[in-house]
Amino acid sequence: MSQTQRQQTAVDGLDEMARAVAAVSGDLLASYERLERRASHMEAELESRVGELEAVLASLPTGVAVRDAQGEVVRSNEAYDELVASAAAPLSGADGEHSFMGADGAERHIYRKSSEVFSATGARLGSVEIVDDRTELYDLTERVHHMNKMAALGTMATGIAHEIRNPLNAVQGYSELIRHRLSGDEELDLWTASIIAGVREVDGIISSLLTIARPEPLYLESFELEEVCREAAARAFEGDSSQWSVEIVATDDALTGDRIKLRQALRNLIANAVNAQPDGGSVRVTASGDAERTTFCVEDAGAGFNHSTAARCREPFFTTRAEGCGLGLPLVETIVRLHGGQLEIDPRGSDLGGASISFWVPTNPRN
Repeated sequence: MSQTQRQQTAVDGLDEMARAVAAVSGDLLASYERLERRASHMEAELESRVGELEAVLASLPTGVAVRDAQGEVVRSNEAYDELVASAAAPLSGADGEHSFMGADGAERHIYRKSSEVFSATGARLGSVEIVDDRTELYDLTERVHHMNKMAALGTMATGIAHEIRNPLNAVQGYSELIRHRLSGDEELDLWTASIIAGVREVDGIISSLLTIARPEPLYLESFELEEVCREAAARAFEGDSSQWSVEIVATDDALTGDRIKLRQALRNLIANAVNAQPDGGSVRVTASGDAERTTFCVEDAGAGFNHSTAARCREPFFTTRAEGCGLGLPLVETIVRLHGGQLEIDPRGSDLGGASISFWVPTNPRN
């Protein structure tokens, strides 16, 4: 074979190889395009599924967090983030029920449960943590428990009030008779006056118990907020009030309610604020309203409430004062609830330095 023929053969072989490479390249390009389309479809479907999962996660009322193998949170929903943000300290990592003090000073109650996540080969990938905010359920349970206690207290108070008042009336009557017949004896007058004062105090406790247990129907009338605040403040002091500074800040609004009962509720709150400052101090009473509700607030510069006393101060007979009977705040709450309102204790306290207790009632319950 001549040199020319060998060159021609080589050229023909190269052409054939080029055609083969072109054909393979075309097949590879077509396969690549199919794979690219499939990958794009799968990516879009994956993004859609991930978006659906993200939407479900975000809509859950329960807090959910996904942690990696090192325990770091890699994904969480809004409910979880809000719980973490509301805590004054890191949440406990143990499963079960927990309570913590929120950044706003209010107590929160949660239930935590976690589960580890493993791959198909058994390798630990991380964990899923579920945190359920049970504060409202806890508060509702406490409220039902409180109502049951009040019902039991009502049964007891109704049963013994008559039996106690009869001998009390006798004690007071004979004390008045002794004072009248032996008038002029200063020491005897002092003793009988103490007996009569004690009888009246016990009778007042019985009256408070009966009011808490069996509140009388409301007598509704319209009155000015400032007027009822000043009347309550005047009745809160038993003697000289010069040691205390009482500021009343009330709008010109009017309220429809039981004036006597609401005045009694305000009087009890102001008296508590005064008693919290036995050596004198500041008391502020504010009242304002709109078409829906009217709010009263009493603040003082006393010691305020700690977590324990704030949780128990609504209980009948619970008091931090040796001379107190512990019925003032339960009576206030009874009157407020009778009006369809709510009593609230601000866990942050007052800017005066002490407690801040408020209640709201409907502005016009006839509507």
